[in-house]
Formats: sequence, structure tokens, C-alpha cells
Amino acid sequence: MKRKIIPVLIGCTLSFSALAAQPTAERYVVSFPEGTHVNYAGAFASAFPNGLPVGIGSGLLFTGKQGDALTFATITDRGPNADSPKEGKNETKIFVTPDFAPLLMTIRVQNGKAEAIDPRPLHDDKGAINGLPLASDVIGSTNEVAFSDTLHRLKGDNRGLDTEGITPDGKGGYWLCDEYGPFLINIDSKGKILAIHGPQAAEGEKAIAGGLPNILKWRQANRGFEGLTRMPDGRIIVAVQSTLDIDAKSKKKALFTRLVSFDPASGKTAMYGYPIDSAAYSKNSDAKIGDIVALDNRKRLARTVL
Repeated sequence: MKRKIIPVLIGCTLSFSALAAQPTAERYVVSFPEGTHVNYAGAFASAFPNGLPVGIGSGLLFTGKQGDALTFATITDRGPNADSPKEGKNETKIFVTPDFAPLLMTIRVQNGKAEAIDPRPLHDDKGAINGLPLASDVIGSTNEVAFSDTLHRLKGDNRGLDTEGITPDGKGGYWLCDEYGPFLINIDSKGKILAIHGPQAAEGEKAIAGGLPNILKWRQANRGFEGLTRMPDGRIIVAVQSTLDIDAKSKKKALFTRLVSFDPASGKTAMYGYPIDSAAYSKNSDAKIGDIVALDNRKRLARTVL
């Protein structure tokens, strides 16, 4: 079985007499059912006869308790990739399985074991999507150059997503966030994309999706939306991972990154500044928000990366 270690918080103090005690956590090795892997039939397939491991945990959401089992929803990112030398000024990535579709999965914790089950590829009306970078002519493109495992250049794909956080939509499905566009994506429980929102195009610009503030197009490459949460009132709050780089001038000196509010019922948006502790980083552009969770309609807990 393929295995990946992730920390899972499964228990905390329950009685008033123990309120002073620290919450407890247990770490599990998450196993996958036999045959769960990323198919690889490329030039080096003989070295990977069982394919490649599935990389879960880009987003993790506690979904409830079923009997004595705890269940979580989780999402992969854009799939197996590796850094490669720059092409001119552009970053490049090797995508060994360019047709990989990000997966929605369930983690079930029971009887001292954790297992990732029920892989559901993200898809739309055209079929499964993929994790390739966007074409260079649309706003939100990272301008990354994608290569195959044999270093042949791949075309950008405007159905590509680099999925990160996951939160419930209140209707049995989920909201996901993405680092490319950056995009906010609504899916059903089977992984079908119901709606996608991204930076609204200004005059003369080409966009894949709209409805969000245009300024978000200036997110740093691979630093788009990293975490999100659903507020009790139904609003979705999504975090831009790092400072924006407006006109390639602001990322190092910006004093805050941004939280974006989106109301699915009305489409109304708002933005809030999330101050950066400049003393904790060599430069402000290094600051990162890892994930967020709503405590109530006014307070949110954010995880920052040092």
C-alpha cells in the first residue's frame, strides 16, 4: 500500500474538570487501498511499475463522526511535478503525468488506522480537468513553462487547477481554492465543478472566470489562494498566501496580504488586510498564510508559515 504521513487531531478534553489539560493529538500513517496510485506510462515507467504515490492533504476538512469512525475530506494539489531550469525569465516545471486530475478523497480514521478512500477526480461538463498551468494570455497566468518527463514543452491549459484548501458549501458539496488564477471553485460531493470564480477581467484583458477583485491577478506565482473557510452566515473567506506583487514592484514592501470575502448568495465581495509580522521574515514577500478557519462571523484563526 502507498502511505503518506499526515497529522490528524482526533481528540480533546471533554469534561469541565479537565479544561486545564492540553488537547491531545495522534499521528497516523494514512494508507491507501491496493491499486490507488497515479498512473504513469511515461518514458521511465519501468522504474515505477506501481505508478506514483497520491499526494493528499493540500486541504483537509473534518466532516463528522460515523459510529466510532472520524471522517475527513481532503484534496490533492496539481499532481506530481518537479522544478527544472528556467527558460529565459520564466520558471519551468516538469509534469510527469500531465493528464492528472486533482482528486477529492475521504480519510476514514477508525480502530487505530487511517485510510484514504473514494478518489473522485475533479471534472466539469467536458470531463476530467488537469493540473497544468494556465495559458500565458489570460490574467492569473503564472507564466510557468510546463515540460513533459522527457523535457518536451507542453501547452498551457485553461482548465488547469492547482487546488489547495477545502471547506463545506452548506449544500453537501465543497468550496475549493486554487493558486493559479487564483480561483474559488464550488464542487459537488462527486467532484463535479459547479461554479468557478476568479479575478474579473479589466478592459482588454482575457479571463477564465470573473466575479472577484481584479487586483488579485497580481498574486505571486504559486502564492495564490492557499486556504479558505465558510463563515456561519454563509460567506466564504479565502486567504491570499502572500503579498501581492502589483506591477512587479510591491511584494517585498507590502505590509499585508489579503483575505477575500465572497457571498455565494449575492456574489458580493470584500477584501481585508492581514498584517505581516515583518520582523519574522527576511523580506515581506516571504510571509505565507497556510490555512484559515472561522471561529464565528467576526473572528478567524489563520496558520502562518515561518
